[in-house]
Formats: sequence, C-alpha cells, structure tokens
Amino acid sequence: MKASTYFLIITLLFFGCSPKSEVLFDSLPNTYLIKSDFQSLPDFTNEKYSEVLQSFKNNCRSSKAKKIFGELCSQAKKVTNPKLFLTQSFVPYIITTKEDKQEGLLTGYYEPELRASLQAT
Repeated sequence: MKASTYFLIITLLFFGCSPKSEVLFDSLPNTYLIKSDFQSLPDFTNEKYSEVLQSFKNNCRSSKAKKIFGELCSQAKKVTNPKLFLTQSFVPYIITTKEDKQEGLLTGYYEPELRASLQAT
C-alpha cells in the first residue's frame, strides 16, 4: 500500500476504542471500527516512514488539522525517528460493517488551495 493510503487510514482512525467493533462517528452509522496493530497492516515493515511523516506534516499546515492534532503537529516537526513517532502517536483500525463485512469503498476528497490576487503581479 502507498504511504499516503496508510496515512489517511491512520489519521482518520487514531481514536481509541475497545477491541469489540463499535460505531465511533455519528455521521457514519453503518461504519464500525475494530482496533488493530501496525504489524497487521500489509507491508508495514516495508513502508517509507519518512514519506508518511512528511505527508502528515503537510497536512498539519491546514487550520483544520492543527485544530484536530494540535500538539502532535508541533511534535512532528522535531521527529528524528519517523517510524517510532507514527507507531506511538496513532492507532490503526479495521473498518468493517455490523455484519463484519470488510470489503467496501473508502473515498477521500482533495481540496486544492489556490493563491490568487485581484491585481496582476
């Protein structure tokens, strides 16, 4: 899997919960999460941790990410061991359904930011 995919999954699902599947997001009532571990992620040992960390730092530039991750964004700037930082700061989850169906569609959205001016520069 690509570093950005892992980052997305980890970022969205770092909140703690019990090993039993439960709904954590009211806006996603049919989505259940089961706490997992990093060793269970496919190819996690072959991941490019520095790229994942850089992706997280880039995400921290947005005000929304700063509001959600706060101190974690500040800590990311000083990291010398990306793998250790990621495994100690986030918790992976398995996304499933009430019926324990683990196949489905996960979507994300890209919101470009463009700098513009009413005056020619």
